[in-house]
Amino acid sequence: MISMVHSVGMAIRTLRSSRMRSFLTALGIIIGISAVIATTTIGTSFGDYMTGQLSGDSSNYLTVMSYERNILHDQQADRIRSVSGVKDVTAYASVNANMTYMGETQSVTIIGVKENAADVTGVRMMSGNFISDKDTSVIVIGRNVSEDSFQNEIGIRNSVIIEIKDQVTDEPVTSVFKVKGISGLEEGGGSFVMGGMDSNTSIFMPLSTLQSMHGIDYYTSIYVLLEDGTNTTAAADAVEEEMARSLGIPLRDLDDDSKSYSIPFTVFNRADVMDMISETMSTMQTFLLGIVAITLVVGSIGIMNIMLVTVTERTKEIGTLKALGYSSADVMNLFLTEAVIISFLGGIIGVILGLIVSVIVTDYLEISLTVPVSNVIYGILFAVLIGIIAGVYPAGKAAKMDPVDALRQEWRSLPEGTDHHDWKTGRWNRMSEVRDRQSDRIKFWNWVTDRVTE
Repeated sequence: MISMVHSVGMAIRTLRSSRMRSFLTALGIIIGISAVIATTTIGTSFGDYMTGQLSGDSSNYLTVMSYERNILHDQQADRIRSVSGVKDVTAYASVNANMTYMGETQSVTIIGVKENAADVTGVRMMSGNFISDKDTSVIVIGRNVSEDSFQNEIGIRNSVIIEIKDQVTDEPVTSVFKVKGISGLEEGGGSFVMGGMDSNTSIFMPLSTLQSMHGIDYYTSIYVLLEDGTNTTAAADAVEEEMARSLGIPLRDLDDDSKSYSIPFTVFNRADVMDMISETMSTMQTFLLGIVAITLVVGSIGIMNIMLVTVTERTKEIGTLKALGYSSADVMNLFLTEAVIISFLGGIIGVILGLIVSVIVTDYLEISLTVPVSNVIYGILFAVLIGIIAGVYPAGKAAKMDPVDALRQEWRSLPEGTDHHDWKTGRWNRMSEVRDRQSDRIKFWNWVTDRVTE
């Protein structure tokens, strides 16, 4: 039986003699593996990014949000403030509006806040000052709003026009505001998932002014900052119970799924957000990997088809090899090795392309790249497995081929009028040449093996 080194050497020479066919054969594997690597890497990177956002300084918080109007008032905020483990509370309201600056109008979201919002939510100021409870006609804008939202940069003390629709009369209410400060960070910006506030992208207005323009006297959300070390899940349950008491909702309804629709509020905590993100990412990855699996199946079928065609085209070679003494196992090993090498190289190229795509996407999203090394290894091993599965049948067909039938098939395929004796003599001479070259190769590999052993 021929050695594995010898089999690999012969397979590589065969593949090099038909580079384009080998590349096209591996193309399905390349696309499939690159998609697997890109999907898992981007998903892992985004998941780590969100976990980092929720595990930083802003992780110890809760957000109470109402599903209906006129639910959250000062009474609810005060009762939440009395819950054990709560450090501070700030209420706010958000509304869609139009903001005009130097003749340019953009649709924006305005957040009405109280003076303590900056301390409770962690809003950072780049310049100027934050909203105070005495302010009326001022706003604080995020760095991105200042620099990117309008063609002309908005600076401190610049004036803007804000139009908010009155909820009662359905008429637009317009007022002029002066920029009091610019919030944000040079990098990042204190993003609060479910908190609704981002130092870089938000537009803040005095809560009383927003309520007056919008025609409301309630809040849309209450932001709850917890003491360090407080269990967020236990605190969320306590806040939820206190909210139910303040609204006259029986506590037993909180755990009754059939009555969940009647609860007009919800309490988000870090665990809820992380579970939601994890579930969403898992669903997306499962869906995408299902599509990728179809691609890999198509790729494996492509390898099998090409290998079957190759077996048919190399009938003469197979007959010659068997006439020279190669066993069926040797022939099967040779063709199977070719399939594995194609899949292995396709897996390597697919991994590289997948990582390149991951770098481009994560750079565009401005998140750190996290490469799951185990997925890279599994991707390559999976590609090899596909090669083995796809190559078994063609290799087995080649191994079962009878050398006499193979050589007879070559004779039958000769042009009409070819002299049998001349062809037989020529075939014998070519077989002798192949046998001589094969003997030289075996001597060479034996010499290499001896030197390595020494």
